[in-house]
Amino acid sequence: MGKRVVNIKVDLKSEGNPPDFDLIPTPPLPKWDNRKNDFVFENDGANGFLLNYTLHGNALGYRFPDDRDEALYSAEGTGCPTCEGQWDQFEAKAVSSGNKTLVVRNHNERAAEFGYTLRVKKILADGEIKWLDLDPGGLNKNGSTSSVSVTEVFAVAAGAAVATALAVVSFGFFKRRADRGGS
Repeated sequence: MGKRVVNIKVDLKSEGNPPDFDLIPTPPLPKWDNRKNDFVFENDGANGFLLNYTLHGNALGYRFPDDRDEALYSAEGTGCPTCEGQWDQFEAKAVSSGNKTLVVRNHNERAAEFGYTLRVKKILADGEIKWLDLDPGGLNKNGSTSSVSVTEVFAVAAGAAVATALAVVSFGFFKRRADRGGS
C-alpha cells in the first residue's frame, strides 16, 4: 500500500506569542489527548504519510521559506525543536505553490512521540525578515503495518506451541532410536 496523503490547512489567525493557528487535516486525523494541533498518526497498513501543509488565505503575509530545511524542524521526544534539524522519521521534502505549501514525509516506521516546528516568514516594509514558529506535536502510533487483532495473536501463539511440541516429540523420538542403536 502507498503513502497516505493528508492535506493540512494552516489557518494562521494571529502573530501573538504563542501565535494563534489551527491545523485542519483532510481527511481528518485523530487528535492527541484533545490537544488543539497535535495529531495521532496511524498508518493502518499504509507506507507512512505524505503531508501537505498549506497556508490558508493570505496567512497574514507569511510564507514558507524557499529552503525546506528552514521550513521544518523536527525531533523525536517531547517538546518542539527550536533549532535546525530534522528527525529521520519526519522530513521536509519540498516547498511549493508560491511558498504556501510545505510537503512533509512522515515515515511512521515505529511508535514514538515527536515534536515539530513549522517555520514561516514574511518580509516587512523595511526589508527585514520576520520569522514565526508554529509548533504542533505528533504521535506516531505504528509502523507501516496494519493493526493485529487479539484473535490473530492467539492463533500465532497456538501455532507456535504446536510446532514446539512437535519438535520436542520428534527430538525425543530420534534420541531414543539413537540410544537403542548404540547398545
